[in-house]
Amino acid sequence: MQGHIYKRVHTGKSGKQTTLWYVVVDVGIGGDGRRRQKWHGGFRTRKDAEIARAKLVDDLHTGSYVVPGRLTFAEWVRESWLPMTEGRVKPSTFHSYRQNMEIDVLPVLGSKPLQHLTVMMLNALYARLQSEGSGHGVLSAKTVRYIHTIIHKALEPDEACDPAYV
Repeated sequence: MQGHIYKRVHTGKSGKQTTLWYVVVDVGIGGDGRRRQKWHGGFRTRKDAEIARAKLVDDLHTGSYVVPGRLTFAEWVRESWLPMTEGRVKPSTFHSYRQNMEIDVLPVLGSKPLQHLTVMMLNALYARLQSEGSGHGVLSAKTVRYIHTIIHKALEPDEACDPAYV
């Protein structure tokens, strides 16, 4: 899969033409059997679009491509990750995961779109938990590392999504 580049020329009310370049990639087959495409764009130059296309195609081939969406981190954790994790870990572990997410992580990062989470946001959360704490006071370095582990588990591509794993 190569993707392709599409040029759009828009003429404004004043007669001035604006050219924007878009990258179009195939993201699979929909439930109706039709090809699904995702447009990425608004690039000012074809070169910028070519660079973006190369990265998108690489992400598609390595399996790291995620279709852009509006899912927040809290929605992902509460509606997908926690229910999927519940049957795989001991009840006490699940309770710990849920409690740490609800008290320490989601009040700070829960409203962020899942795809907009950055390393800097996570590092700021960890620093804040060690200096200011959260709902139950300042946290130790060990507890912050444990919270990091929980977040890492929630964000990593999971074998559970692979039917061959089950």
